[in-house]
Amino acid sequence: IVFSIGRIVYEKGFDLLIEAAHFLKEKYDQLYFIIAGSGPLLDEYRQRVKKNHLDHIVQFPGYVDDHTRLQLLQKCDIAVFPSRYEPFGIVALESLYFGKPTIVANVGGLKEIIQHGKTGLIMEKENVQSLMTQIEFLLTNHEKGKKIGFAGKKMVEKTYHWSNIAKETMNVYSYLTRTG
Repeated sequence: IVFSIGRIVYEKGFDLLIEAAHFLKEKYDQLYFIIAGSGPLLDEYRQRVKKNHLDHIVQFPGYVDDHTRLQLLQKCDIAVFPSRYEPFGIVALESLYFGKPTIVANVGGLKEIIQHGKTGLIMEKENVQSLMTQIEFLLTNHEKGKKIGFAGKKMVEKTYHWSNIAKETMNVYSYLTRTG
């Protein structure tokens, strides 16, 4: 199961994931895609999936609550965030927290979170072939994918733990009060 979540808008790049599914369906008959979220392009993407006979492998459940989102993150095999624009990417941190091999686009905050091949994989922005290459790498290298997922989990636990965030916030306040 390949999982993605976000507002269903052009900037999130879900159309790239649909296109990748179209090409990968022939080679991997047990591959399924779940793209959760709501937004103005939801109906258009659902129609595109149906028109291309992908409705048996690509599902758009719409909005999911926090509990369901966390369950999907726990159950998926790969998490993908193919955004064209992303200031930070909290959902990528969530997938890493669950130890999932995570693919992100080389944009914004996403590219700052991941070390390619170590804590996740980075696809080229707006490049379906690059996305497919990253997905296929994980599908054909299960052990490496597990190691990447584990390393991503450790990185999130170390770098984004609340105690570290609090310490960094205090450092900023301290610096500003000394210089301001």
